[in-house]
Amino acid sequence: MGLLDWFKKKEQKPDMWKVNTNLSEKDKRWNKFIETICFQPLDTLSSIQKNAVLCFWYDAEMNSGGHSGYFDCYPDTIPQELIEAINVVGYKAISDNYIKALYEGEEDDWAETDMTYYKFEPSLDKCLMEYVEANKEAIFCENKMKEYIMFEIKRTITSWDKSDIYAISLFVYDEGDNPCHPTFTLGYNTNQHFKNEISNASSEQEAKWNYAFWPQHTELYFGMGESQKYVKEWLADNHFPYISSQDMFSKNADVDDVVLEKITEAFVNVLVEVVKELHDSGFIVEEFGKSIPILIHELECYDTIAQQNLRANPSEIVEEFVKFSLEG
Repeated sequence: MGLLDWFKKKEQKPDMWKVNTNLSEKDKRWNKFIETICFQPLDTLSSIQKNAVLCFWYDAEMNSGGHSGYFDCYPDTIPQELIEAINVVGYKAISDNYIKALYEGEEDDWAETDMTYYKFEPSLDKCLMEYVEANKEAIFCENKMKEYIMFEIKRTITSWDKSDIYAISLFVYDEGDNPCHPTFTLGYNTNQHFKNEISNASSEQEAKWNYAFWPQHTELYFGMGESQKYVKEWLADNHFPYISSQDMFSKNADVDDVVLEKITEAFVNVLVEVVKELHDSGFIVEEFGKSIPILIHELECYDTIAQQNLRANPSEIVEEFVKFSLEG
């Protein structure tokens, strides 16, 4: 059963879903958390966001169908992930009760573990509301990096001669191969340049979509110099480590590759959000007179590159690029 099925089967929303008519700033953030964070794929979330979302859906289902309903609705939940999330957001007694429900609850149709859950004080939903508030900057990415990127991209695009541009590039790479130094350069390609490169490429599609054949303008360089401070702030807000290149590649370096991969994923997710907003706000159509793709990419094209651009751009304007990426 998916999220849509979850909603369809609800006749009455639990208290945590009730909307206040007189909203405080805290109330507004809570509603924003439900509307904008809880429906995102788990694998696109930071660890702080994921902890909150796992607890949200567990508590929401507990207040509707109990453990039986939760296990029916979310059979793919990884128990250890939920246990860790509950311990971070709530406390051990709640996670212990979940473990008991997981392994022993079916014996009495989860009656004991359900009743125990409803008696917890503070309740998990109260803990979650406080967790969201305490981590609001990390959960909503309310730091200066996204705002700075958006402002600088808009400022740069506004200055271009846009008459022949058919695609925009956000070329993402790690400075010095260090994931703690994520960067991107902003550029574009024109129809004239594309046509001039056809004879140098193996096909028209390669000349059109392979970044190696683009002019590779560096119209904006983010992540180094003054802008690096925004990256460091963002890393700290999301509880990611900052490791210098010297320490990263030293013989005695204690580096968690999984964490480094999450930094890259989270950085790309910020760029996906920026690109979506540039489209959704009407900025791109207003500047170019039509919708054109803003490609978030590396030197190589592959499935992940295709998927992140489908998330960021209207599907009809990246169809060619996606096909090229998947075939490449």
